[in-house]
Parts: sequence; structure tokens; C-alpha cells
Amino acid sequence: DAVHVDLDIYKKGIPNFVCADAHRLPFMDRQFHTVLMGDIVEHLYNPELGIREAARVCDYRLVMTIFEELRLKEEGLQIEAGLKLQAENFKEEGFPSIAAYFQHYHPEFEGIDEHTIPHNAHINRFSDEDIQKLIALPGFKVEEFHKKPELCYKGLQLSNWLISLRRVH
Repeated sequence: DAVHVDLDIYKKGIPNFVCADAHRLPFMDRQFHTVLMGDIVEHLYNPELGIREAARVCDYRLVMTIFEELRLKEEGLQIEAGLKLQAENFKEEGFPSIAAYFQHYHPEFEGIDEHTIPHNAHINRFSDEDIQKLIALPGFKVEEFHKKPELCYKGLQLSNWLISLRRVH
């Protein structure tokens, strides 16, 4: 069976939903045959820990998609810089907060208290080298590592990585 893990408490009631932090998954080692991290790594406060946790509960295959966010070369992976840029972008688009943005585009957020939405937008930016370091996990072999152009934003090309790792038994 599939299990959906997220911090967003508004999703309670979804079948097989577990409200949990990706940094501390409430599952046994190697509990799941396949683990899918769909566009989550760029949201994590500690991407290394989140990926290690996913690998810990994975018995065979770990698949990740990682969105390439705007890069601020001089600021690297600093979360504070990412949050500042995110807030500026939302304000440029007419939204006073992250919650206002989500409530506008996602009807399921309507009427939800802003403080119950722990979802950060993309707060990490990765180079190809950063991604390769993140996925260099003991006991896993890289099966796929592809980068696909996704969209163009303010003249910058953004891409999505598709990564598949297999546990070496």
C-alpha cells in the first residue's frame, strides 16, 4: 500500500495519510519497497537528513524529483536568502504571505489558519554537483540521473532532476 507523508495537517482524512516530518520518519528501517520523494528536497530545512531518512525506510528503490530553484550564486543554499526571495516574489505577484498564495491557488487551503501551513516554498537551490553529493548514499547505486528543462522564469531556465537509486543488498 502507498503511504502519503506530509506535515500539512489539513490533509488529515486522506486515506493512508501520515502527518510527519521528513527529517524524522515514523517508520521502521527498510519498511517500504519503494520510496518516492516528489519535489520535496528543495523544501527541506536539512535536505541531507531528509534524504538519509528516506533511504533508511527504503528497502529497494528511492526515486526523487528535485526542482531546480532560482540560484543566487553569491548566497548558495542559505535558507534565509531563499525565504527572503520567496517573500519578494509573492509580494510582486500581489500576495502578502505564503499562505495567501496557497489559499489563492489551492482551494483546499481556503479558511485554514496560516499557522497550520508549515509548507515552505523552495528554500534550497542546488547545482548538479550539490545533487550528486546529496544522493551519494552508502549502500545505494545511482540508476538514473536526468535533468530536464521545466520552465523559464524571469529569463532563467529552471529544470527538474529525476533520480533513481537502488539499494545494493
